[in-house]
Amino acid sequence: MTNKKTCLIIGAGATFADANKKGFRYELPPLDKNFFWNHHISYSYSKAKDGKTYKASGWNSFIMYDLNNYFRKKYGYDIYTKDSPNDSLEKVLRNLYTDIFIAESTKEAEELLVGLMTLLNNLISTSTARIKLSMRNKLIRIINKLINDCKSQEDLTIISYNFDLQVEKSLHYIASVYPRFKSYFDFPNCYCLPSNSYKLTAPKNDNSKIFDSGKQDTRKLKSIKILKPHGSLNWFSLYPAKSSLLTHIIKSKNIMISRRVLLTKNLTFQGEKTFPVVIPPLVNKGTFIRSTVINNVWNKMRNELKKCSRLVVYGYSCPEADTESFNLLSQVFTESRLIKELDIINPDPSIITRLQDAVRSPIIHYYKNADNYA
Repeated sequence: MTNKKTCLIIGAGATFADANKKGFRYELPPLDKNFFWNHHISYSYSKAKDGKTYKASGWNSFIMYDLNNYFRKKYGYDIYTKDSPNDSLEKVLRNLYTDIFIAESTKEAEELLVGLMTLLNNLISTSTARIKLSMRNKLIRIINKLINDCKSQEDLTIISYNFDLQVEKSLHYIASVYPRFKSYFDFPNCYCLPSNSYKLTAPKNDNSKIFDSGKQDTRKLKSIKILKPHGSLNWFSLYPAKSSLLTHIIKSKNIMISRRVLLTKNLTFQGEKTFPVVIPPLVNKGTFIRSTVINNVWNKMRNELKKCSRLVVYGYSCPEADTESFNLLSQVFTESRLIKELDIINPDPSIITRLQDAVRSPIIHYYKNADNYA
């Protein structure tokens, strides 16, 4: 047990590691590279006498067909060419968000963006729903290790760059296995959002699993903080059909948070369409961050990192497009000088140099996978 303030940063690799099991190639959580090649056709899984067979249903093909035509016409390349730098979810989202600002392409770019985000939501919902929670899960083991390492729950902050709910579900599960940790997870106060900035919602179906709702004052929060600087798929706002998506995103300062444990496809609220409150992988996210409720998350993240003496980074590669995150880490650890240890859990050792450039920790521990760490 230690008195060190610990921050855990997780990225897409953390969810992928728990989902990456033999035989589920077409049901894995989406990653940036080869996203369009892997998902331009949706697959349904069925068993046959001669083994496993996959049947193409083709729903994704309509979205991908329109997206590919758009990028051929506007940018001169195909988006689903395996191992091509153009087959990149981040690159396509970045271009679509940029094109929304261009008058002649606004409408088409908005329609494609809504379609792509709906597809992404569905893929994440489906793939993460399959991940069975147990103490063997890599993410759960890492969080449980850090909980036991820290003197109190206030000494651990989790920063998730993922849109999914794997951190929330992991803490919820740990609290169910170890009752003494029940107070460590307080939904939705764990997000550290101003209480007047959101409305909590729950499904009408009584059979749906929901998170218990806490009543703590976030100013006196004693539970583990979960900060999501890129937003979350259970944060949403209504998206009227006649509304401009650009205007809608810029004005998303009041949101709704769903208590659903399992994300659903095409989330609606009282019959109205919704759009997730998430920050796209733009080179310059500043406009979107400052204009939405997510700005509160970035401010809180800065404050938590300033107090951090031990940083654990799991499955997050700090991509070059994410300049805001890299700059924040660099600024915070240049100013605070409190960092003593940096633990990196990632199969790619090249990430060590990039993270060390930002964090400048005197001690670095590198682990190729979660099994070597916890």
